[in-house]
Amino acid sequence: MLRQIKKGLNGLKIEKGHFYKGVVLHDYEIEVLRHIYLHKQLRATSLHELYRLLSNKKIETSNISNRLKKLLDAGVVARNEELIHDMSKNFVRYSYRLNSAGLEVLVFLNIIRKESIKTYKTNAHINKFPNLHSKVASTITNKIVMDLIKQEITFDFCRGNNHYLLGNDSYTRKTETTGFIIPDYVIETRDTIVPIEIDTGTQRAHIIKQKIEKYIVQARSKEFNLRNIHVVFIVVDNSISDTFETNRNRRVYSLKATFLSGFDLPGNLHFYAVNALHSIPLISYILNPKNNLEEIEKDFICEDFMELYNERYKQHFIQVEKPAVAKDLFHAVYTYEVNTIKYDVYLIYRVVGNLRDYQKSESALSYLSKRLERNKRFILLYVYDNATSALADVTTATDASITIAASYLPTEDNEDLVVYKHTSLLTKKAVKGVIEY
Repeated sequence: MLRQIKKGLNGLKIEKGHFYKGVVLHDYEIEVLRHIYLHKQLRATSLHELYRLLSNKKIETSNISNRLKKLLDAGVVARNEELIHDMSKNFVRYSYRLNSAGLEVLVFLNIIRKESIKTYKTNAHINKFPNLHSKVASTITNKIVMDLIKQEITFDFCRGNNHYLLGNDSYTRKTETTGFIIPDYVIETRDTIVPIEIDTGTQRAHIIKQKIEKYIVQARSKEFNLRNIHVVFIVVDNSISDTFETNRNRRVYSLKATFLSGFDLPGNLHFYAVNALHSIPLISYILNPKNNLEEIEKDFICEDFMELYNERYKQHFIQVEKPAVAKDLFHAVYTYEVNTIKYDVYLIYRVVGNLRDYQKSESALSYLSKRLERNKRFILLYVYDNATSALADVTTATDASITIAASYLPTEDNEDLVVYKHTSLLTKKAVKGVIEY
């Protein structure tokens, strides 16, 4: 039986029902309900974080729990209880989904269709406790979404199977040449679509290659030809779940190697492979229009870096022309000679996890390894937009005569300008210092 819902001065009022109490919903709680609907259900810890963010208040955990109890009593949300056995103790883990009144509120506000209620309730009954993949996907995406809200980026998001182009109800059902992709979640703006693929390490290479092929077909279709698609494979680490290892760099490297398997990517399609810990700033970077850099802008950034480096450390690296046969591989080239040894520094601007940048770096390494000379040393320097990315990206090791290093352009005049020379590029043991010669 439908409850009476009214808009009031203090929020949305849900009248008392036969079995449920009445309640007044704050404006921000409507957005909380929408997020629960999009995730199907949210763990209590994620829901508490969302409450604090959307309310723009420092609410105590006990106060949020009391508020959720009121929403439970009013039939707005329902709670699942999962008993966890951990060594010698037991504890209960809570997750929340929408109940009838919560769904009716979203229908009342035209956020969802009335027909969606039955589907939601059926799925909630069948999948009372989500599997590990669904849990970590929801947790990661919730953290990403909250970060975008904090930065006041205008966006929309949904579960992949509900997306109008990539989900179950999309035109792909009728198009044999595309088939289903169905990412875990999709975040999008007017010009950019970011499908999120959560990787727990169980998908085999042939499955991932099939997905890549389908994304390529989609990117070339008329529905996508005016939009950029940035597919982000997020490798789950223990920043999300204790079930996983801290360092998943080998899995990230494995994914990048899979992407290199002879795919011809259209210009509007981009792939990334990154650890969960670094996925939040990456997606924020992708959705920020100012970061859509042209190649010449990347050249300028690398030149600014070396000018600042010379100034800070009283060095004399001199800019030279890029090699004619490989000018598209590098954004700037500098040289310096000391004690009859010539040092050439090749700079590439990179975005953490980006496949195109990884491909460019692999080609650059191949080019340099064929040009090694007795009295010459090469430094391949990757320049990033921030220090975290400089330390986070995963690449390959190479010949000892080619030093791979990473740095970033400081944002403040007094910020240290450092170069991280990686001693082991998969385990990411980094030495902080300057360009050595």
